[in-house]
Amino acid sequence: MRIKSLWMSDLHLGTKASNADLIIDVLKYFDTDLIILNGDVIDFWQLGFTKHWSKKHNNILRLLFKKAKEGTLIIYTTGNHDEALRDYVPFNLDNIFVVNQYEYRSIENGNILFIHGDAFDFVITSNKWLAKIGAFLYEGLIVFNHWFNKFRSMVGLDYWSLSKYLKEQTKKRVGILRKFDTLIVDYAKRKGYKTVSAGHIHIPEYKTIDGVLYINTGDMCETGSFVIEKMDGEIVLIKDFAKFKG
Repeated sequence: MRIKSLWMSDLHLGTKASNADLIIDVLKYFDTDLIILNGDVIDFWQLGFTKHWSKKHNNILRLLFKKAKEGTLIIYTTGNHDEALRDYVPFNLDNIFVVNQYEYRSIENGNILFIHGDAFDFVITSNKWLAKIGAFLYEGLIVFNHWFNKFRSMVGLDYWSLSKYLKEQTKKRVGILRKFDTLIVDYAKRKGYKTVSAGHIHIPEYKTIDGVLYINTGDMCETGSFVIEKMDGEIVLIKDFAKFKG
């Protein structure tokens, strides 16, 4: 399917949480001249410890480099899990550009600010050690969730993500979700933007806050959500890729 642009965030390559099959399917399904990877693409936090880098993760990188070689512009904005790259930005590998923020001129929504968003998460900015512990616990929950849902399937119950539920509830309790989107919007307004796209919190959203369109691409782990800009300029938040394809 030919589209104007494809936006994804939080791929977390190098972890079990990463949904490599979905990422590959999405990259192969859409034909576009612009891919924006809005942070936490490679999970450097866990890469040296959990050792879950697989051949599929290699295939994702190969596919991205192949698309870049064929002319697709790939923008990689840094997140907290790949913050090691921030010491070197901006830099590029042929047609792949690594930056901290990115401004994109869309068809219908004017200039859009892309920023991962971890700078507006007070847990990250003030207690990074706590955030890293949480990341390792989340990785363990992914493994538990796999067996948990096998059991649910055996007894005739539908898939339900315990890890996703606990992550959302934790963030609600510490107030991250109540402040994150408004802080992102306030920052975008100060910079003169009417549309902003973020990731980080793994919760897909498309809503207007104080006159600014806030789009969170979610994640390519459990929610499997991402955004496309169609050729006519329509921006679509996709939460169920299988349903989207029909």
